Amino acid sequence: MRTTLSIVLLATLTLAACSKKRQATTPPAGPTRPAATSTRAEAPAPGTATVTGLGDDAGGMPRLGPIRFEFDSVVLSAEARATLDALAAWMNRNQARVLVEGHADERGTTEYNVALGQRRAQVIADYLARLGVSSSRVETISYGEERPAVAGAGEDAWAQNRRGEIRTQP
Repeated sequence: MRTTLSIVLLATLTLAACSKKRQATTPPAGPTRPAATSTRAEAPAPGTATVTGLGDDAGGMPRLGPIRFEFDSVVLSAEARATLDALAAWMNRNQARVLVEGHADERGTTEYNVALGQRRAQVIADYLARLGVSSSRVETISYGEERPAVAGAGEDAWAQNRRGEIRTQP
């Protein structure tokens, strides 16, 4: 199950690398790391989640990619909400548990990014709870900037690293 999810996430990130490039935004004030140009193409639009299929994956949860967020934001886009609607419907038919991981890009302090990642994970968990998923079945964790989806700096990499990821739990 985890291998399948890992493959799906890898495929999603690969497809995301083929999307159109956007202009960079200004980094936040305060301590930041030096910016470098990323050679990767940009991920799907921030605030969105990539759905690779809403069918159950071998009886597992719907296949979905990372839920993207705008810079310094915890707002779910309409597309992200639609993806979470499908996940909640599946979870309400099954007894699976999920872990929601919150991530941030490398800009800002470590403490700030951990808090931002936690707020991102929590907004996803809260949305699932509003759709009837028991909070006892949803765990959250923040990795802040410590587990980037892609290496490098620049808007392309930062956009891919501002995300929430959902993994099934045993």
